[in-house]
Amino acid sequence: MLEGVANNQTDELVVGEGVALLIPPASALVRIMCGIVDVIVYVLASVAIFLLFPTFGSSFDAAQVKSILILLVACTTVIFPATVESLTHGKSLGKLIGGMRVVRIDSGPIVWRQSLTRALIGVVEIWGFGVLSVVFVLFNKRSRRLGDIAAGTYVINERRPLRIPSPPAMPAHLEAWARSTDLGGISPALAISMRQFLARKNLLTSEGGSALAGQLMRQVHQAVLPRPPQAPPEQIISALLAERTRRETERLNAEETMRERVLAD
Repeated sequence: MLEGVANNQTDELVVGEGVALLIPPASALVRIMCGIVDVIVYVLASVAIFLLFPTFGSSFDAAQVKSILILLVACTTVIFPATVESLTHGKSLGKLIGGMRVVRIDSGPIVWRQSLTRALIGVVEIWGFGVLSVVFVLFNKRSRRLGDIAAGTYVINERRPLRIPSPPAMPAHLEAWARSTDLGGISPALAISMRQFLARKNLLTSEGGSALAGQLMRQVHQAVLPRPPQAPPEQIISALLAERTRRETERLNAEETMRERVLAD
């Protein structure tokens, strides 16, 4: 079976009835360079506050000075980064320059808890052992650092468009069968494999395409009722995917209509 796309360039998010959206994660090199920008910004802000401190802190005793310095370090490494990312919905100066944003693993907006988790883990992997963050970003398939893994987030590239695959066309002679078929047994993983087969079948050799089509059809026969009629595998797969898209569209439209009625009341 074809696997879901997951590499340093694109990543698949499954939504609705097995519809795969290709979400582009930020590249490792861009993440590292923009992370360095953020570190420099926070360090310069701390240095500026430290240089101004004698002007306003001359009346403090040694214990108070120590407490203030500890607070300054905490603000630089945790509070400032977490607050900025939370208020900007996943951005910082470096990410703004690089066209990036931190999102949840399901590509939704992050919350304060996730920003704080990323910042707390960052104390160790960025401020303590910077090479640790670089290693994780370079070798993780989504360029996620340890803080992203702990918080359930990753960084996307907003300057690359989201690609939404077009639904396959419904073969006219299979429409009646597809509309009467129970599609509940088709999992999102199987639906993605079917979509990938249609998208890449022209790139496969005749032997490889036939073998993959046969493998998918065996899974389809186990997943749907009534069983598919005699037809080429690509037509059966197109009919099933087109019908799944139609049913999901109708469901979403019905939900939107109901929501509008409730809000109107």
